[in-house]
This record gives sequence, structure tokens and C-alpha cells, in this order.
Amino acid sequence: MWAAHDPASTRAVDHGPRANFLKKYRTRRPDGVAAVVSGTVTDTDKAALKVYVEGLAAVAVGRLNRPEQLAYWINLYNALTVRVMLDH
Repeated sequence: MWAAHDPASTRAVDHGPRANFLKKYRTRRPDGVAAVVSGTVTDTDKAALKVYVEGLAAVAVGRLNRPEQLAYWINLYNALTVRVMLDH
């Protein structure tokens, strides 16, 4: 499964919903670390993040080229991390 990829693929995963979420809720702490201001996230934006993650679950990752796979896995990991944080 991890070796599957398509070097000729031009498919691109839309990470726009995650980027929009970060534009609204990401901030820089005084120490320079990026953080999500979780207390201000609306229910609508929580639902949009959930839809984004569900959409990623439907992607045929093995049909992507390696750079697109890397972006996929990084964005999925980060989106799931934010979802867990918001849920708890």
C-alpha cells in the first residue's frame, strides 16, 4: 500500500478548506509557535473541517504522485490533530 503511487499523475487534492480554516483561526504565539485559537472556532467551521477530512478519506492515495501524497498525508495528519483538539 505505501509503495503505490503514479509518477505521471497530475491529480491534485484540494486543501483549500483547511487553508481557509487556518486563515481564520491560526495565530502566532509570542514565542513564535503557530497555534489554533480553538475557543473561537464556530460549529459551522468545525463541520467544514469534518467534511474536509471525510473528503480526504475518499481520495485514492495510490493514484497520486509522490509530492501530492506527501501533501495529502501532512494535511490529513494536521487536520485530524486539530479535530481531536476541538473535540476534547
